[in-house]
Amino acid sequence: MTSQRVNDVVARLAGFDGFPHADKLRLFAWALHLDGKEHVKVGDFAGCYDGLHLRPPSNLHRAVQALCEQGDLLKSAQGYRLSKPVRDRHDTKYGRRPSTIQLHDLLETLPSKLTSASQKDYLDEALRCFRAEGWRASIIMAWNLAFDHLCEVAIAKLANFKSGYAKAFPKATDAISQRSDLRDLKESVVIRACRVADIIDKTQAKCLERHLDIRNDAAHPSGAPFNQPKAEAFILDVVQTIVLGLA
Repeated sequence: MTSQRVNDVVARLAGFDGFPHADKLRLFAWALHLDGKEHVKVGDFAGCYDGLHLRPPSNLHRAVQALCEQGDLLKSAQGYRLSKPVRDRHDTKYGRRPSTIQLHDLLETLPSKLTSASQKDYLDEALRCFRAEGWRASIIMAWNLAFDHLCEVAIAKLANFKSGYAKAFPKATDAISQRSDLRDLKESVVIRACRVADIIDKTQAKCLERHLDIRNDAAHPSGAPFNQPKAEAFILDVVQTIVLGLA
């Protein structure tokens, strides 16, 4: 069985049935990588042929091995990955995922909307990590950007925040008067206090709570898998909902 991503890519290509098997295999690997599959196995290639009702090579293992010998596929214990030059050519020829284009466009224009030097630094690092395919690192830096923005808004509305904090945590004794005081509080506490103070709405609170869990998984040896689609979804959501949506 093939993936929807492979079906969508193949549907845009006239005459795909007549492509040489080597070209089909490269395209299958590229589409599966876009779908978040970091390593492709021979069975995945077979599933693509089967799902598209196409006859596979007479010796599929040998066809895959031939691409490894050419350097187009890189083999590891986990499976096969398309080499970067081949992947880049496919990106150029067949286009990037719409969400990838949206993310790059958003992040390229975002610096002009930021006034905080620290937030510009977080954004720059998030971009560099994403471009280097450091999915976990890009998620962590995007969270830093969003949470720093939340803290700046909270301090700008300090009276409201202190009132919300006192209501949410009546036994707390922390004195909060400046930005650095928030560093002593757990992120979840800051989010809760902001929600009670109506500094953030229900949607923004859920966004922050949901993505704090993901950030924690990315920052610790949780064993949780991370890939490009997951990083894209995380960054788009926190930037649009918090960085741009919270003033």
